[in-house]
Amino acid sequence: MMRFLAIIISICIASPLLSQEDTNKVAFVGYWNVGDSYSFKVSKIDKSWEDGNLKDERETSYIARFVVIDSTEKSYTIQWSYENTILNRFSFVEDVNHILEKYKDISIVYKTDELGVLQSIVNGKEVSNQMVAMLDEVESFLNSSDNANHRITKTVIPPLKEVYGSQSGIEQLVMKELQYFHYPMGVEFDITETYSYPDKVPSAFGGRPIAATGTIEFNTISREDNFCTFTYKLALDPDDTKEMIKQVFKKMGISGKDAKKLLEKSIIEINDTNEYAYYYYPGIPHKIEALRETQFNLLGNNGKRVDKLVIELIYDDAAQ
Repeated sequence: MMRFLAIIISICIASPLLSQEDTNKVAFVGYWNVGDSYSFKVSKIDKSWEDGNLKDERETSYIARFVVIDSTEKSYTIQWSYENTILNRFSFVEDVNHILEKYKDISIVYKTDELGVLQSIVNGKEVSNQMVAMLDEVESFLNSSDNANHRITKTVIPPLKEVYGSQSGIEQLVMKELQYFHYPMGVEFDITETYSYPDKVPSAFGGRPIAATGTIEFNTISREDNFCTFTYKLALDPDDTKEMIKQVFKKMGISGKDAKKLLEKSIIEINDTNEYAYYYYPGIPHKIEALRETQFNLLGNNGKRVDKLVIELIYDDAAQ
């Protein structure tokens, strides 16, 4: 998701409450204090189909805790802590619980600006070292095991070490959740308007991103509760998608009439529908439901994928 501050530039930092006095305006700003703490249930559901048949289905959930650990005039420092579940989908997980117990929690420390706009992870190297140490121990255990299943499944460990042994790998752990969490921060909206703006989506085939169109529309607002709901949608540009497919065919040596025929039958569609229910003051979500639907028909491969992420505030544990 690209920031759209360049498109919506009505934000006014000079006023401590921005334009909340204007009944048509809503400003998303982090009014947080050191020690503020909120817990969230995070759920992920991923499904994929091939030729209409369900191929894979995964569902995970965990409790994450958002804690403000530092605050300055220009920034906030946040700790996002949650249970380590990266090996839960593997059959050997029960056999290595004695190892995982030492690494059961992951704490990501990151910074935002003074408005709550997400900036960067601070302790990526530390978390990376933790993940690699855990995977080293698990790998050593599987290598020494006489269990045939262990000898087979140990092959999954090296790729995981390669991913989580880098800053970018650590960002993959949480950046998706954090990007959704902080998505509206630092922007002031006129709730009577529907916003449409250019965006981009990374191409699964590499190369330049694919052009897309994002829209934001507000549904409800409660001034009494400092609460609102809005929908953010994203759809690929059809023409740019076709151009991307042409470039894929070109790399594969497919051109001329063959490419034209294949192009007529080829489809790649990505549609995002993200529903936000948010306390714009103090800048905390009540619930975020992010749904991405991907459908493709390319070189005879017909498939579909659905990725759903839900972040929901746990009220019994919320504290300001």
